Order: sequence, then structure tokens, then C-alpha cells
Amino acid sequence: MLDSEPHRLVFATTGKDRQTIIDFSAHLSIHQGKPEWIEEYCSDMAAAFINGMAEAFPKAKHTVDKFHVMKLHGTIDVVTAAVINLSLRPQCLYE
Repeated sequence: MLDSEPHRLVFATTGKDRQTIIDFSAHLSIHQGKPEWIEEYCSDMAAAFINGMAEAFPKAKHTVDKFHVMKLHGTIDVVTAAVINLSLRPQCLYE
């Protein structure tokens, strides 16, 4: 976890699931931090991570990071091209 203003590391651990967020929340509390101080966060689209944030920091707003948005956009382009390719193939009327 990074503090966005001074860009310094606040917390590091393995994993990226609900437990990671619960561990960070506990770490924050030990150091006199409060859940309501977390106003926003940026992450990928991992459901476990997002659900953990919603549980531990219910007021925080979520933003999907740019890298994963662009990756998703690329995937959509590939699927669209495949669908177009399939629709342009001659259709067999008899099997």
C-alpha cells in the first residue's frame, strides 16, 4: 500500500486477497490510523481485493488502474475481431 501524497510505502505483504486488506486495516489501526481516512484506492479488478476493501474501508472509492483497463480494452478488441471473422465466413446450409 502506498500513500498517494508523499508516494511512500505504508504497508507490504504477500497476497492480494481479502486477508491482505484485513491485515492492512489492522496495521493501520495499530499505527493510530482510521478506516475513514482511506478515501480512495486504485487496484486491478480482483474481486477478493475489491470485496476486502469494501468491507474494511466502506467509504473508499475504487478506481481500476490504467494498466488493467488497457489490458481489458485489448482483450475486447481480440474478441470483437474473432466475432467479425466468424460472421464473415460462408455459412454451410447443409451438414
